[in-house]
Amino acid sequence: MTDPSLKKTPLASWHREHGARMTEFGGWDMPLFYPPGILKEHLRTRAWAGLFDVSHMGRFAFRGPRTPDFLRFALSNDAAALGAGQSQYTLIPKEDGSALDDAFLYRFQSGEYLLVVNAANAPADAVHLTALAEGFGVELEDRTSQTAMFALQGPASWEILRRAAPGLPDTMPGRNRSFPLSLAQSDCVVSGTGYTGEPIGFEIFLPADKAEAIWTRLMEVGRPLGLGPIGLGARDSLRLEASLPLFGHEGGVDPDGGPMPILAVPTSRFGVSWKDAGRDFVGRAALVRQVAALQAGLAGGGDGGDDAALPRRVRPLAVLDSGVARHGDAVLVGHETVGRITSGSAAPYWNWAVLAQDERTPPPAKNPLLPGEQDAEDWSRLTGKRPIALAYVNVRLREDLAPEVLSRGRRLRAAWVDRHGRGDVPPYFRPIVTT
Repeated sequence: MTDPSLKKTPLASWHREHGARMTEFGGWDMPLFYPPGILKEHLRTRAWAGLFDVSHMGRFAFRGPRTPDFLRFALSNDAAALGAGQSQYTLIPKEDGSALDDAFLYRFQSGEYLLVVNAANAPADAVHLTALAEGFGVELEDRTSQTAMFALQGPASWEILRRAAPGLPDTMPGRNRSFPLSLAQSDCVVSGTGYTGEPIGFEIFLPADKAEAIWTRLMEVGRPLGLGPIGLGARDSLRLEASLPLFGHEGGVDPDGGPMPILAVPTSRFGVSWKDAGRDFVGRAALVRQVAALQAGLAGGGDGGDDAALPRRVRPLAVLDSGVARHGDAVLVGHETVGRITSGSAAPYWNWAVLAQDERTPPPAKNPLLPGEQDAEDWSRLTGKRPIALAYVNVRLREDLAPEVLSRGRRLRAAWVDRHGRGDVPPYFRPIVTT
């Protein structure tokens, strides 16, 4: 029985009709996975493309001539850096240097700003931002219910858009660029952003009453290229493989329930701007102290570090033994607990060495075995699975000290890594497997 109190996206009926396992997430009734399952949905996105219903994300627009001034004060990144058709990762900072939420700010070709926030935090974000906006004569408009939002991610994403909207050029727009597009005879905005780490991926903003027509159109043209619907389960494993934070795990509060400093999360360096030394914004003084503490910690100590400002930071960690690191597990060095796991999972990956030997690279172009259409033996040769995690650990922890994870009473050998995969060489995200 569906909880009647849960909010529903315009595609809730479509998800159920197509066999989705539904779950509560941030107060919304959302698809966790479809019949192929989380692992195959993850691999489908990496090899071909996945379509995600992310209409649960909060979407706020702003009205008033001082909107840019307000955004420069209320957000950690500098809205003044955005030209029309550009976007940026940002945070909604608090005075203590932690974050109320992380977000993406878009400035569309029309010049309008749209802020996309996490579903569970949207009500609190709206209250906080509305209070700040009053001082600038700016009004916040919640457009979450009037609009829908899809994420189209994976190597075939641009070709799928081109088939859905003939007339698009061969050349893709740059990362974090947006443009208007007509899909299923509806006006949409498409942005080169996403939450999977894929080097090719887009997010689509569209009218809520056109959601099913546009979703169906994308599925029709995308299926021959390997497109399938993807649920929240694979969305989480994909973002973890890309070492991207999940707010509430990496951000907001730490594993002990206290405020997590913004700069404890590595990706925050993209969301905090210091270019305008004269810009005042919420939490600036606390973030200045965090910068000094982080620099001292990365240097292995020295003057200028304030451990109270930034006692721990988030780091990627690979588990070397058989087992999975889970949220809340202790991270040990010797007999000392140096931190805790914030996110952990067993993430699947394509075995690119075997694919190359079989002349199946790239998968969409040569012998595109869609997940579920190959036999078990072939599947086991082409793919693998390894445990990966993000950990919140002491900022001054020495690199040469090997960590372990205490998981269900077992000590699992682990290793610090720079990342779990790389998406900087299009068109494919490549896994980094640590042994």
